[in-house]
Amino acid sequence: MSRKQEVIKKLDKGYDPELDQPLTDLDFIDEVTIKGNHVEVQFRLPTYWCSPNFAYIMAEDIRIYVSELD
Repeated sequence: MSRKQEVIKKLDKGYDPELDQPLTDLDFIDEVTIKGNHVEVQFRLPTYWCSPNFAYIMAEDIRIYVSELD
């Protein structure tokens, strides 16, 4: 499994708090960039009026799950 595939697998654990579906299934993950041990995940919000709390929850989930990788 490639590093990017490992990251995507971890991102499957992140859910939209309102829709209760994985961010990956909702196509909210725009880009995954890996440079050495640094991973950058760009994601989008479902709407421009998305609650800042929901945006924070999704970003925090991404950080937590991707940080589980070596």
